[in-house]
Amino acid sequence: MLVDDDIDLLSLYGSLLVEAGYKVTSATNAQDALSLLDHSHPELILIDVYMPGCNGIELGKIIRQHEEFAINGGQI
Repeated sequence: MLVDDDIDLLSLYGSLLVEAGYKVTSATNAQDALSLLDHSHPELILIDVYMPGCNGIELGKIIRQHEEFAINGGQI
């Protein structure tokens, strides 16, 4: 999953990953990313750190609260 508020970067990174054989979902904001988590169950999430509203660090913390995506029970 790619999360970035820059549409051009989402398109570029998505194209490169699809060409490499990956299935890619993308979101332009934190709310859309959280909605996609329930449907896409990504193995890897790449998040832009500098996004308006909810930055990448905050989004990462929210995602780690989901049991499925927590590492070692939420601890790194």
